[in-house]
Amino acid sequence: MTGLDESRRAEVLDAINEIKDPCSVAASVATGLADMGLVKSVEIAEDGRVGVQLMTTAPHCMYVGHFTLYVTEQVERLPWVTGVDVTFDHVLAWDESRMAEHARELMHTKHRKRLPLVFDSVPGGAAAMDVPGKDE
Repeated sequence: MTGLDESRRAEVLDAINEIKDPCSVAASVATGLADMGLVKSVEIAEDGRVGVQLMTTAPHCMYVGHFTLYVTEQVERLPWVTGVDVTFDHVLAWDESRMAEHARELMHTKHRKRLPLVFDSVPGGAAAMDVPGKDE
């Protein structure tokens, strides 16, 4: 891959990362699609056409249409892009190991602090469990 190709690929990933994954937003840790590890591949043709293959956090994700629209809009804003094709890999199973390290750490930190609040009111909850971060 040439320096120009790598630079353009980074531009595409930055543009895609502006789109927040709805599942991460719901978990109060708004994270871009690239940092969530949802970008499986980016292919850039010599004519400026960009192919993006995404995956979803769950096979039944209702946001596939939104992702297609938003990724297309974001990537087409790059001045050298002549078109965008978005496809999905519904076979590859996503897991948090695909996330950027900083996003994964933020999610774990946020949830460690919240778990005791959720479970403290449940009989046999946090008081009966060894929950990381409970006493922090």
